[in-house]
Amino acid sequence: MIKNEELVEGLLVQWTAERYMRGWDCPCIVTEVNREKNYFKVFTFDEYVETGPLAIKRPANNDPSSLTEMKIISINEISTYVGNSAKELKNEITEHQNELNEMLEEYSKLSKIFDGLYKDAQKEINRLLKSIKKTTVINIK
Repeated sequence: MIKNEELVEGLLVQWTAERYMRGWDCPCIVTEVNREKNYFKVFTFDEYVETGPLAIKRPANNDPSSLTEMKIISINEISTYVGNSAKELKNEITEHQNELNEMLEEYSKLSKIFDGLYKDAQKEINRLLKSIKKTTVINIK
């Protein structure tokens, strides 16, 4: 838990938010502290966004402050977290690229099949048209 007097802009923290999301935690950096209005904001390294105002002191509804779910961490911990996230993202991108390549191969195979079917259908239509012309000529004479 972070003490009120420790809360300053630029502080690196690990936020667990267990009261809202079981099993979630992520490193953050404190981006704003407003003691007069009883709030602070953090930038999260999971979604890469700044939060809305978070209460410094326990608000009137007795919901505990988010400070009770935070601990001070080092830049190395954030670096490790971001590095692991980057590896996960790279693996996910590679997986999707492989899936796309497989789909393109299937498309290519199907395209050749349908191209062949189209050519066969054109030949059959031309044969039938010639047959119809011959039949029409014979019936007229």
